[in-house]
Amino acid sequence: MARIIFGLLMILLIAPFTPQIPGCIAAHRSKSGKVVDVETGKGLPNAFVISSARFVSGPLFFGPSGNVVLYNIIVRTDAEGRFSIPSTWSDLHIGTPGTHPGVTWVVTVFEPGYAVVGDEKAWLYMDNYGMPRFLPRSTARTPELSTADQWLGNLGTIRMFKPSFTLKQAASYYSRVKGTSNPYFDSTRPDDVAIRKKGYDLLAPWVCSQDPDLDLDYLTAMSIEDFASDPIGATELRKKLDPENYKKELYDRPKYKAGMMCKVITNGTGVP
Repeated sequence: MARIIFGLLMILLIAPFTPQIPGCIAAHRSKSGKVVDVETGKGLPNAFVISSARFVSGPLFFGPSGNVVLYNIIVRTDAEGRFSIPSTWSDLHIGTPGTHPGVTWVVTVFEPGYAVVGDEKAWLYMDNYGMPRFLPRSTARTPELSTADQWLGNLGTIRMFKPSFTLKQAASYYSRVKGTSNPYFDSTRPDDVAIRKKGYDLLAPWVCSQDPDLDLDYLTAMSIEDFASDPIGATELRKKLDPENYKKELYDRPKYKAGMMCKVITNGTGVP
């Protein structure tokens, strides 16, 4: 009888937490997949795959809600475009029953010149201030997988294509993919530095080839600056070169000259 009572008590203790289990397993177990160019059907080598998760919950009766970044992992694809994301059980976070806790996780790909199929709204729809109305889907929504694939950690194929970007669209899109789960913009983590360098190699020659007097809006300028090798130094240089615009908010519609932003991203040299 004592064993039965003990078993019932354990069930009563564990049951409130069971709704969290499937989402936690899917978020924290190891995962694998392949990044493919839809035009050629071949895998994309050496692309950055970014996996990130957040724990979210509501208040228990009253008090603050929960919103915590659990992990932000970057891996690279191999010669055939395959990748493997390690498990993150050490980052496991269990929420209090009654607060509707859950884990959201995403997997996206950073590869300048390409975009994830399904992310198109991120650069096609802007508001009146020139800001995107939507985040890239791959950075905002958990992959839609079958139950079996979730439990097995099989992400399948992430399809990539080559969009016809303007400078504004490219800078904005890659800045947002790079910023998945908001890592520090001046992070010195080797993979974050490598991502900035890869974005720099695309955007620095692009902006420096523009007419120096071309006006760039706030979003374009900030997104370009995001890929400077020294982001803090780049911000200070922009402040020094254009102190009046630096004081303006987004809603004041500041404009920055392409020639100045060329100097900002190249740390003052003007040479990519």
